Amino acid sequence: MIKAVVNFDIGCYEQVLEPSYPNPTWDFYTFTDLSSREHRKCSNEYFFEPLLIENDELEGLSPKRKASYYKAHALTLLEKITGIDYDLVVTIDSNVEIVGDLDEFVDAHHSNYDISMPPHPDCENYLQEVEKIRRIHESSGKWIETDENMEESIDFMSLRGHKFNNGYHESTMSVRTNNKRVKSFEKAWAKNYLEMATRRDQPSLAFTRQEKKSLLFNTLPQPLNHTWQSPFFRKPHIYNEKGSNKL
Repeated sequence: MIKAVVNFDIGCYEQVLEPSYPNPTWDFYTFTDLSSREHRKCSNEYFFEPLLIENDELEGLSPKRKASYYKAHALTLLEKITGIDYDLVVTIDSNVEIVGDLDEFVDAHHSNYDISMPPHPDCENYLQEVEKIRRIHESSGKWIETDENMEESIDFMSLRGHKFNNGYHESTMSVRTNNKRVKSFEKAWAKNYLEMATRRDQPSLAFTRQEKKSLLFNTLPQPLNHTWQSPFFRKPHIYNEKGSNKL
């Protein structure tokens, strides 16, 4: 079995965390829109091999939105860029450090599933997340997402029959098996993400899961937080000055 880990650093908006546990049977990549030299200067990270992505169709989108789009179809995109037909692909955000044995984790938690992801730590659906974002705005004055975008996204989902009752997940990490179901899911997720107003990818993930009922989707036992720190240790984002104002 050939396996890879992929993370995302579009527009040099944050630092990539280098693994502290080797996992020598896995390949490691970063999707980036910068040349190798520019990416190295930006990330200060030399473990993940940078893979240059160029897509004129995404012109005008923020680095965060581009990264979420690439994340949605990461397994398919990795095969397209490298020409390697990986059996298994793990995706992680740049602020997730690999601190343990990936094979042990896959054996224990992924088994025969198509995709495995952690549950959202606070919300069971997008409606709850919208209310959480509004509460944050009330207490801090900061909008994580505009109210207009959230309402438009709720309408998009509701008008297409979404029931907001099929669970809610974080896309911070995932395990994906290379098969036709996963590639079909990735294609639909990427399409739905771009069609929705929200820049967050969790709503389109939930929406696509309802569409693609044949997908063998696995909810991992816990969120990636202080209660679960191996083999993935989620740390605060380290934003670069160059990209932090373009999220």
